Amino acid sequence: MARVITFSRHFPASHSKKGQPTHFVEKLSKGFPDYSADDFVALPIQPGKGLFDLIVLAIDIWKELQPKYHTIREGDRWKVGDMFSPRVWSGKPYASKQITIAPDIEIKKIWTFEVDENGVPSLNGHYISTKMERDIARNDGLSKEDFIDWLIMPSFKSGKPFRGQILCWNDKIEYL
Repeated sequence: MARVITFSRHFPASHSKKGQPTHFVEKLSKGFPDYSADDFVALPIQPGKGLFDLIVLAIDIWKELQPKYHTIREGDRWKVGDMFSPRVWSGKPYASKQITIAPDIEIKKIWTFEVDENGVPSLNGHYISTKMERDIARNDGLSKEDFIDWLIMPSFKSGKPFRGQILCWNDKIEYL
């Protein structure tokens, strides 16, 4: 049975882009193997807009976006071969129903990802280069700046280390 991974549709309150769309659903539709955009649930991108406006907006946005090939999750609970059910919240996170956005996906690769108390990231125990940090951010569906603001900066600001996993569903991604 697949476990649930919920993706954010908007940047969190701690991010400099608070409340702006992440476009993760569209990025996921480009990054999941063997699926097309037709396999995804249509979700309102801008509440209050007409359906025609949403379709045009979604196509315009979708063309410009890079795929999302992995996600970073705290802890050490996943292993290669595990399946996950990709979902988003229907409304407010943790206070609304979840919507399954695509068929279950298999995790192909996993790396240990850590951020030390100084905000320095590492992958499988090796400090990462600026180029690798940029590649990880891009493959996670974020710019390097958004990636740092989302994951690394909260760890650095709090002085607390982060330990988690990069869960990758694309077997062509390689970091080490």
